[in-house]
Amino acid sequence: MRRLIKYIEFVNEKIGLLCGWIILVMTLTVTFDVIMRYFFSRPTDWSLELNMYLLVGASFLSGGYCLLNEGHVRVDVLYQAFPIRVRALVDVITSAFFFLFVIVIIWKGSSMAYESFVHSKHSSQAMGWPLYPSQMVIPLGGILIGIQGLAKLLENIVILVTGNAEKQNL
Repeated sequence: MRRLIKYIEFVNEKIGLLCGWIILVMTLTVTFDVIMRYFFSRPTDWSLELNMYLLVGASFLSGGYCLLNEGHVRVDVLYQAFPIRVRALVDVITSAFFFLFVIVIIWKGSSMAYESFVHSKHSSQAMGWPLYPSQMVIPLGGILIGIQGLAKLLENIVILVTGNAEKQNL
């Protein structure tokens, strides 16, 4: 089981790194567009649309990475005062709400991407790119955060059973 958890964490760590590179590309394209617009009076047609697509990718794909590194918002004033087993129990109970959210993201995201693909929907921006590639990232991001949530759930179950934390900061 530990190998599965390590593999899930490895995948989300690498996806998080990819999202960092995506944000760098966004920064460079916006800088290029600003230079072209203000110094050469020749704004690009593609920069805004490309960055909207990249932002969707970076936002949704990084969810698993954020969960892995405990970057999501948590009200932990009382939580940190609890013993490790009580924290694990709270996490196991609240994971039901988490997985409900993940299922909705995957379901609705898949439905939206499928509709866009079947009906050949395109953006209304200058480039008119198809919508489904950026929309397919939404359920993929849901899957990534879902498997990371599964890894966290398994770790919390181990803590409940053994009383030992295999990782720090649980």
